[in-house]
Amino acid sequence: MAVVLLLGLVMTGVSFGLNRFVPGQQMDSECRQLLSQLDLARSSAIAAGRPYRVVVNL
Repeated sequence: MAVVLLLGLVMTGVSFGLNRFVPGQQMDSECRQLLSQLDLARSSAIAAGRPYRVVVNL
């Protein structure tokens, strides 16, 4: 039972430690998504032969 308690405490500590990295990973994901959308807009503008405007609403 002591081993199970120890493993529980260790896993709790690890999960709290990983929570610090989640916002950074979410930011990376959002940046990749924005870059992908900008690349799509650029490709569409080139294919259509006209300028496209990108508006970012924060």
